[in-house]
Amino acid sequence: MKNNLLRTPNVRLVHLLLDPKEQKDIPDDMWMSTMYKQEKSIECFDKIKTKFSSYVQSYSILNRDEIPAENCAHPEIINYTKEFVNNPPVLSYGHYGAFMAHKRGIIENFHEDIDVLIVIEGDVVTDLSPDEFYNKVIEAYHLGVDNDARLISFASRLYLSGSNYWEHDVDFGNWVKVIHFVLGSTYLIFRSERESIIEKLKTTGWHSPDIWLAWNYSGKCPIFVSKKKLVRQIEGISMLDYKNKEV
Repeated sequence: MKNNLLRTPNVRLVHLLLDPKEQKDIPDDMWMSTMYKQEKSIECFDKIKTKFSSYVQSYSILNRDEIPAENCAHPEIINYTKEFVNNPPVLSYGHYGAFMAHKRGIIENFHEDIDVLIVIEGDVVTDLSPDEFYNKVIEAYHLGVDNDARLISFASRLYLSGSNYWEHDVDFGNWVKVIHFVLGSTYLIFRSERESIIEKLKTTGWHSPDIWLAWNYSGKCPIFVSKKKLVRQIEGISMLDYKNKEV
């Protein structure tokens, strides 16, 4: 076992949340659904946060104003209307806001002394106990250090494209080494990837966070996902496509 596994890693949780005072033009029923999911997510991780070195709530104002094409990775699918209907493939005001929330949460909180930054979206909960969740993080940390992992997702596998990415999967017991990384609801970033991901966030075009991760990381470095889904997103209205997300 490597020496750096003998100490407790410095793990920071950054929770990406919306400012509850900034409803903008969102209808009341949609906003109430969004805030319900967020409150449940905060309640969940409030019970877990003391297990780790630090926990940060990173609040953003809901985006209904900016959707720049000049630095978008896929500008031809931008929907410039503010209607509450978006049919994929589409990039909405919500997608840009979500990307900026991930970008800000990582750049502002990934300090040099942090071994692992865990990015958690605001509608995510886990059914694991605080001890179970902590143990999974430590297990993932050991796996990552031993195998030079740069990212690990707790949201299990999902392949969004038609390519046969699963043919490249490698079994690691409770984990799978993959080349296609798309689920950004809860993911671990290792210190070895800190400078690289910050540079990518500053220089590459924006997209939906899941797709941005896929385009920037597929086949480019060691990445893993949990074989079992360790987190889940709460059912309710999504501020990305304004549709009800069923679990």
